[in-house]
Amino acid sequence: MNFSALPYQTHEGKQQTFNTLSAMLDAFYAQKAEHDRVRTQGENLIRPLKTLIERDEKKQKKLKQTLKDTEKADDYRIRGEILTTYLAQVKRGDTSVTLPNFYDDMKPLKISLSNQLSPSKKTRRSIFPATRSCATPWPTSTSK
Repeated sequence: MNFSALPYQTHEGKQQTFNTLSAMLDAFYAQKAEHDRVRTQGENLIRPLKTLIERDEKKQKKLKQTLKDTEKADDYRIRGEILTTYLAQVKRGDTSVTLPNFYDDMKPLKISLSNQLSPSKKTRRSIFPATRSCATPWPTSTSK
């Protein structure tokens, strides 16, 4: 709604007249205050909801990634156990090794390895892949 001290012929619609300029300004600011109050209340309702939605979307993304990582966990465990069992057959510098899979009727299982690690560290890397992605260090033996 527009306000003017003088009537405009170009404005169409409902026209309201006031006895004084002061009464017109009072009506203008009352309407503006009502409009601002409604907008502020709407923002006060919407802002926490947006925050909750964003937080839930982040949680959902993290949970999907965790689920994706855990789908591989059983495969890592099996590979790690096979490497542990046949550790003597793994030589330093090997990039891959084929070992019998005692979980699958002794069928050969090819396991990719890092040639920069010792056989025991390769085993730990196969068993604990999630540890690599965390800030925590690799499990190490404390024997001296």
